[in-house]
Amino acid sequence: MDQQFDVTVLITPRGVVLDPPAVAVLNALKHFEAGKIVTKVHMGRFISLTVTAKNPEEAKAQVDQMCRDNRAPTLIYNPVMETFRIETAVPTPTK
Repeated sequence: MDQQFDVTVLITPRGVVLDPPAVAVLNALKHFEAGKIVTKVHMGRFISLTVTAKNPEEAKAQVDQMCRDNRAPTLIYNPVMETFRIETAVPTPTK
């Protein structure tokens, strides 16, 4: 039986792409105690999608396929400048 799953996707700039917000955060941290331990900052976006699937693995696979779809990959992320990672797929809480 199909059910609803909340799937979390993290999108981050590729390592070779300039990441000005991350540079700004790293520079700001240098003025605080955290600046002594933080050596690199990598920032990105968080997207939560609710999908219908039979199980968490199928939900993740569906979102993965959607992100890789060659017809419209830039709807979720820009494959030239960004990478994506599917983090979680959990049943949607009932209200």
